[in-house]
Amino acid sequence: MDSAYEQAIEFYRRNYRGACVYLLSDDTESITLRNEGQQQCRFCGRQAPEVSFKRVAHAIPELLGNKKLFSLYECDACNTFFGRGIENDYGNWSKPMRTLTGRKGKKGVPTLKGGGEDGWRIERENNHFAINAGKNEGNRPFVANEDHRTVDFALKCDPHRPMAVHKAFVKMALSILPERELPNFRQALAWIMNPDHREEVPILAPALVTFTPGPAPIDGIKVGVICRKDKAPEIVPYAFLLLSYGNESFQVILPSPERDAAFEGAAICLPPFPQPPSESGPLETFSLDLREAELVTGTVAQCTFQFESVESTELRPIIDQ
Repeated sequence: MDSAYEQAIEFYRRNYRGACVYLLSDDTESITLRNEGQQQCRFCGRQAPEVSFKRVAHAIPELLGNKKLFSLYECDACNTFFGRGIENDYGNWSKPMRTLTGRKGKKGVPTLKGGGEDGWRIERENNHFAINAGKNEGNRPFVANEDHRTVDFALKCDPHRPMAVHKAFVKMALSILPERELPNFRQALAWIMNPDHREEVPILAPALVTFTPGPAPIDGIKVGVICRKDKAPEIVPYAFLLLSYGNESFQVILPSPERDAAFEGAAICLPPFPQPPSESGPLETFSLDLREAELVTGTVAQCTFQFESVESTELRPIIDQ
């Protein structure tokens, strides 16, 4: 076992406790999170009948494939607000990787296309990739090797606001946190409700992304929050969101000025949360800085896929994973 992996496990065992964790797959029974007592929205603070709770909100966005974890403490107005706002930004940002890793949302796995009427197209058909290369070779955001079994993708994300994407991560965590933890995140709750995406709470460090090569390590979604132990031996941020789906795992510090005042202006250097090793090759971890508040259009998702077999036709190659 890699010593760095073991050291990371020990670091998080010393300093953190699990606040909540959910593993969501086709075999999972549906879970509905609900308030104790009178129904109240944890985001806007309003109660019925001032606001309605007719919809069962997805605690993790449905676009990630969540059809199992819901909540009854998000009112219909906030559900619409998030869906049209930060979750839409998250969907635009994450779309290329959701296509490549086969994340099936409300309308299935998203299709990617470009280059006009005779341009390229990438879509999923059951467990297959279907890639239409199109007629304009210079316009393709992918390059295949000679036998088409290795493909390098450089896919543009749809327009999005990075700070809104960061808020979407935080909103997922605040959606699944036990109610007893909410007093530690009052400022974060107010922050995600502000449609003006500025850094009103300290973003202590960029998010971390760990990419696992080969087959997706889990079938579904794993999401949870870890919080600092009362007697943690090291000075560490209070809480993290941990989210894994497809080949990606995200680690996001949750803004908590209530518990992390000592960190303002300080450099944060922590080991990535340990992920199981892969037989397909070394894991790659990199920083994801989402502090930009304005709309961005040039973000590119890069990834290399290797396929076991390829069926080529005159119109398009059909690629088996």
